[in-house]
Amino acid sequence: SQNQRERILNSFKEGEVKTIIATDVAARGIDVDGITLVVNYDIPNDMDSFIHRIGRTGRIGRTGEAWSLVSRDDEPQLSKIMATYGLDIQPSEAPELPEGVDRDPVRRQEDFGETADVFGYVTVKLSLHPDHAGSPLAVANWFVEHLRCDELAIGTIRFDDDSTYVSLHSSKIGTAMKAVEKRPYNGENLTAVIVE
Repeated sequence: SQNQRERILNSFKEGEVKTIIATDVAARGIDVDGITLVVNYDIPNDMDSFIHRIGRTGRIGRTGEAWSLVSRDDEPQLSKIMATYGLDIQPSEAPELPEGVDRDPVRRQEDFGETADVFGYVTVKLSLHPDHAGSPLAVANWFVEHLRCDELAIGTIRFDDDSTYVSLHSSKIGTAMKAVEKRPYNGENLTAVIVE
């Protein structure tokens, strides 16, 4: 809500909160003195949003930095932004892990932003023939039991001629894919594919 946004921004302005993470919408109108670093976790499709984001730092003659985490897929958009605004953005390699650390301490996390619907549900196609599935309720109960999740994590369940489609909340997809691989459904081994 707007009140919550204002409370968070005031805490940030007063130095009670050192870091703030915001969407483009939430970041609109952030005018806080002394912001020294902005990190773009993605490159926006809208060029003006990029300029607006990096404009949060180094205001009124002060210095500041803006970092952008860029994948190969983002490079064309970043090149377009650089050409349009005459920006000189220097690439930098990701730092090496510290000595003695043999794996990245940040856990890998799947991002289903492209495949999830507006409510965060991702559709999975199961190799479960409708004749063997029973009913949508039976399929939902199987997922609730094997994922140990709330019923709300299960969305719509539908059947076609030879497959079953289940919408699951994106927070449960990794667990669901493992469960389908390891646990038979009524004695039948299944495969699962995320529907793009």
